[in-house]
Amino acid sequence: MWHISGAHRGDVTSVAATGKIVVSGASDGGVNVWSLTTRELLLQFHEHKRGVTQVLVDVTKPHWVHSCGLDRALFIYDLKAERRVVVHQVREGAFHTMSQRLDSENEIVTGGADGRMLFWDCDVTEHVKLMSDPNRMGISSLQVSPSGRYLATGGEDCHVKVFDIQRDVLLACALGHSGGIQQVTWSPDERQLVSVGDDCCICIWNFFEEVE
Repeated sequence: MWHISGAHRGDVTSVAATGKIVVSGASDGGVNVWSLTTRELLLQFHEHKRGVTQVLVDVTKPHWVHSCGLDRALFIYDLKAERRVVVHQVREGAFHTMSQRLDSENEIVTGGADGRMLFWDCDVTEHVKLMSDPNRMGISSLQVSPSGRYLATGGEDCHVKVFDIQRDVLLACALGHSGGIQQVTWSPDERQLVSVGDDCCICIWNFFEEVE
């Protein structure tokens, strides 16, 4: 079991790991990279002006790390170059969550306080695709399905929603929580979703793919 005292000056808000490193983000805006074997602090980044809400390691480039935060910024860090290499930012709507596509151009998808889901390509300054929650309520968690076709979201309105990314349509909207949803996750076979919420409940949903 790991225990690193004083790892950040603020609360740790997100952790991501590979077989070699652990990445942590915190409410102080810091992103730290640790060695999984020695627990040594390898790198520190302090690009965010407000708290970090999520960190993740790139699915195709393990030396790239992504972070998003309450300052409406999405950063990409190159661990080999030891510096930030990409910046994406919006004028409104803090980023609460993000996920990465395993297909297409491996875009990062962010979800935020304004109910928008923005798709970001590392080679393009502005977002390349926009989808919106029909209720325009804050999104606390989202995840792209393993196939890359679907996007599951959960947030303030207590509903789990599934969108078809290719067709830009809402496929399903289900209510099982009495409080805001904090996390949604796909099963590896894409047949189920798990959601957890402020109501202290864990919901497991069966997902049946549409037959065209």
